[in-house]
Amino acid sequence: LQFLYFIEVGARMSKWASLGTRFSLQRTLFCGQVFGWRDVGNNEYMGVIGKRVYALRQCDNAEVQFKCVIPSRDKNAKETLSDYFNLQTDLEALQKQWMKLEENSLQKALSVLLKEKAASGVCYLRVIRQDPEECLLSFLCTQNNNVARITGMLDRFCKEFGDKIGKAGEMTWHAFPTAKKLAEVKGLEQKLQEMGFGYRAKYVAEAVTKLPKMPLKSFRGETPEKARAHLTSLTGVGSKVSDCVALFSLDQHSVTPIDTHILRLAQIHFKDSIQFTKTLTPKTYTSIQKAWFDSFGPYAGWAQSILFHAELVTPAGKRKRAADDDDDDTPKAKATKKKKK
Repeated sequence: LQFLYFIEVGARMSKWASLGTRFSLQRTLFCGQVFGWRDVGNNEYMGVIGKRVYALRQCDNAEVQFKCVIPSRDKNAKETLSDYFNLQTDLEALQKQWMKLEENSLQKALSVLLKEKAASGVCYLRVIRQDPEECLLSFLCTQNNNVARITGMLDRFCKEFGDKIGKAGEMTWHAFPTAKKLAEVKGLEQKLQEMGFGYRAKYVAEAVTKLPKMPLKSFRGETPEKARAHLTSLTGVGSKVSDCVALFSLDQHSVTPIDTHILRLAQIHFKDSIQFTKTLTPKTYTSIQKAWFDSFGPYAGWAQSILFHAELVTPAGKRKRAADDDDDDTPKAKATKKKKK
């Protein structure tokens, strides 16, 4: 009864409104750039931004609609979501520009992909502008991991340490915990170990002691090189993690994080111009990023995100299994592996 009452009251107090744009919510929210959104069915999604729970809906005409669920009224909701989805970036214009590029095979691959989707009139996906602190702590958990497992880890993380926002749908929602609050948790590293964070527990525990004094949002005005220098001063933050944070939260739209999927694409499309070795060296990493920038310019990171998603899923839309998907640090998984051995 309490659940039904909440839904009824929410329905009366909050109405769907248009975000004024059309892009794929499914691809954008579940491509691995953010981990806190849930598919609640009927092309609707729910998630937390700050200390508010929002609902998003993909209409039949692909229009994106929204409403604030908790609290049920938020006069700044459209402004918040416009900033979150980087709506100031004209993705439609970028896609039209990319569809004309055919100077190299990587450009052709993106052009073909976008032309296949162009008939629907829906932009492929948008790069999200997250809170930098949340983004950094989230990506510290992504190393040797996969999207489903990361999502579960961060869900437990928010439930354990985040402020409770309230109940909506079938879930109780919590805000992402701040570094300042986490730094006050006694025995944080041990607790994270017990929650299945593995070696990542140390990275998170050390980062939260430094982040309160590190003005991450000020890095939005820095060059990519300076932003990376700041970020990689933290334990556990290498080039890939720092570049993910730069792209997904610090307005560094030209930055292209290089993981196994993007490395595989580079080995296919730049095999004649880049000398690859068995391991990804800093020199090769830089060469790949330059090749992406030369191909797509100041929004190379957006082009990379689209091709990354296409590489991550099969033609049927199902997620491929990556080579690092076996690295599960949860106690249950460890016990299962031990039995198999």
